[in-house]
Amino acid sequence: MIAGDVAHVRLATTDDLGALLAVERAAFTRPWTEASFRDELARTDRVWLVVETAGEVVGVGGVADLAGDAHVLSVAVAVDHRRRGHGRTLVAALLSEAAARLGSRRATLEVRESNVAARALYRRLGFTEAGVRPGYYQDDGEGAVVLWCDPLEEGRS
Repeated sequence: MIAGDVAHVRLATTDDLGALLAVERAAFTRPWTEASFRDELARTDRVWLVVETAGEVVGVGGVADLAGDAHVLSVAVAVDHRRRGHGRTLVAALLSEAAARLGSRRATLEVRESNVAARALYRRLGFTEAGVRPGYYQDDGEGAVVLWCDPLEEGRS
């Protein structure tokens, strides 16, 4: 993390919708919609977190309970705040919350084959690549690498 760039992670709320949408829209070609975020934030089988620096939301991530496993739904960091450790902080917090709040014992996620930086981050956090889902992404037909983290422990960093 860059000196002076202190990050704070907290639960996302509907008050964060504008910031969530801004981060998602800048990060993804098919971002979550406001209606989707409202639905997600209301669910008890989901945990959505934000990363803030200096009171500004610079990252967002969500995790769902799917049959006892944590499924990381989305992780996004604002473009001008990347490569500062916020993604690592966010994913580690999501995994910890999945274990603590959802009772998850392992976690999974998909990531674009071309997203080398994210794949490296996930490996550093204990994920292993288990396979590829060809044509997974609807916008361009790119494949998704499926990763698993097992076992999942509270307080992972």
